[in-house]
Amino acid sequence: MTVGVAISTHKRPAVLARALSHWAMAMPDVLIVTHDVAGDGVAVTKNRGIDALMHAGCEHLFLADDDVWPLADDWASPYVEDPEPHLMHSWGKGRLESDDGHYTVWNWPRGVLLYAERRVIERVGGMRPEFGRWGGEHVEWSRRIHHAGLSAHRFADLTTARTGAWHALDYQREVPSTVSEKERVASIETRHALYDRFRGSSDFVPYS
Repeated sequence: MTVGVAISTHKRPAVLARALSHWAMAMPDVLIVTHDVAGDGVAVTKNRGIDALMHAGCEHLFLADDDVWPLADDWASPYVEDPEPHLMHSWGKGRLESDDGHYTVWNWPRGVLLYAERRVIERVGGMRPEFGRWGGEHVEWSRRIHHAGLSAHRFADLTTARTGAWHALDYQREVPSTVSEKERVASIETRHALYDRFRGSSDFVPYS
């Protein structure tokens, strides 16, 4: 398979089933794998997805949460054909830095949908399990990709993604988060300590 999607989920079977039906309708000849976050954490779960897609020979990897899916039939082509090897779906007026009509650049990302070419994984690997159950792993990953000289911006996406390319339940606030507010607050100090620890890193992090 050229294109692969790794979906992370946790205790939301109905949400996952809904997402899978949409992914299948949008592009049936794509490899889709799912993994439950459970007690291992988001970074470990995302790495399992990366590992599965890399072993399958995928050249273009999409890492998705269980509450996002494409709205366009040919959703992969804009990413596959674009020279930027790492992009991510983001939103929020306060987070948008610029939009030149082709790329949107953000001061802070979302982790709901991440795209990377195979060569990105071969260079920097996966996400750092030090981030624990939730929070910050995808931010550090995107920063590491940028520091390795692979992406023009730390956090960017295609402008077309802002106008109906994806449906994200998180954006629509259609489903509650699987992470409690208590967990979010408790993770802040750890996250920022790890950001400082790995600041400027372009290391390869094993994902297998």
